[in-house]
Amino acid sequence: WPGLVATIVVDLDPEVAVERLVRHRGFSEDDARNRIANQAAREERLAGADFVVDNHGDPEALEAEVDRAWDWIHTLR
Repeated sequence: WPGLVATIVVDLDPEVAVERLVRHRGFSEDDARNRIANQAAREERLAGADFVVDNHGDPEALEAEVDRAWDWIHTLR
């Protein structure tokens, strides 16, 4: 796979991301919002993605998404 470049984006609604950062990581809501604001815009990330991992579900759903990403990666050979 030398020279192969592919972009995988893990997508999550920003409001859900804020809630998770506050609940699971102990961030203040302002800190969580500031960190998200300092990242590339969601629309930009999605526009540049070759593959999108949906992170809106529970951990089991994310695991299935990661499996789906691995399956996609193997098609790139």
